[in-house]
Amino acid sequence: MMVVFYNYNFVLSTKIICFKLKNLLNVFPILSIFLLLSVLYVSYDHDVLVEASKLSVFLPNEKPFGLTYGEWSAEWWKWLLSSPSDSNPSTDKTGEYCTMNQNSANVWFLAGTSGGYEERKCSIPEGMAILVSPIEVICTFAEYPELKTEDDLRNCAKSDQDAVKDVKLIIDSIPMTDLQNYRVASELFNVTLPENNIFGSPPQTTEAISDGTFVMLKGLPVGNHTIYASGLLVDFTTSSNLNFVSEVKYDINVIPRK
Repeated sequence: MMVVFYNYNFVLSTKIICFKLKNLLNVFPILSIFLLLSVLYVSYDHDVLVEASKLSVFLPNEKPFGLTYGEWSAEWWKWLLSSPSDSNPSTDKTGEYCTMNQNSANVWFLAGTSGGYEERKCSIPEGMAILVSPIEVICTFAEYPELKTEDDLRNCAKSDQDAVKDVKLIIDSIPMTDLQNYRVASELFNVTLPENNIFGSPPQTTEAISDGTFVMLKGLPVGNHTIYASGLLVDFTTSSNLNFVSEVKYDINVIPRK
C-alpha cells in the first residue's frame, strides 16, 4: 500500500490510514501498531523539514536581485543614514520607524541598535527579502576627517570589525551557525547625510566603506515570526578601550499583499 502525505491534509490522511489498518489489527496487532507509529513519525519529520526550508537565505557568493552582498551592505547604509537621528531605525525603541524609507521593490532592511538591547514590532509585505545585520560599521570622510584615502577608510572599517567577538542571528528559534561566512566589505560608495544625522556631522555627501555581517533572508511566509540579531565588539588594545553591543529582537508580522 502506498500513501502520499501533504501538510494540509495530514489529519485526514491519518484517519484514512487508521481505517485501512483496522482489519490488520486483528491479525498482526503489534506489526500494525509499529507501522502506524512509523507513518506518524515520518509525517511529523516532514513538517519540520518544510518549516526549516522556509528560513532559507541567499548564500554569500550569490547576487540577490543583481547585487553582491557587498553592494547590498552599501545600500543598507544608504537607507539607514537617510533618516535623521530622531526618527532613525537604529535608535528606534518600538519599531515605529521600521517602515522609514523602505523604497526597495525587493528587499526590506532591518536595523540593529545604536548600542544596547531593543525590542521592536514590524509589519513587512509578503514576498520581500529581508536584509539584516547583527553588527557592522561604516567609516566615512565626514565622520573621520583625518582619513584621507580609500585604503584609510577600508583599514578603519576592517580594524573595527576584526574586534567583533560574538555574532548571533536566530530566525524563529533557528540559529544560523555559519555567520563568519557572511562578513562582507563594500567597495567605496557615496552616502548622503541629512540634517540632524546620527553622526552629528554637517549635512553632506561623503565617501564611505562598510564592513560587517549581513544576511539576506529569502522572505518569510505570511504570519508572525521573530528575528533576533546581536553582535559584541570588544577592543582593549593600547590605543582603544571600546566595548559595544547591538542586540535587537523583532516581532515580525508578514502581511499578505492586497
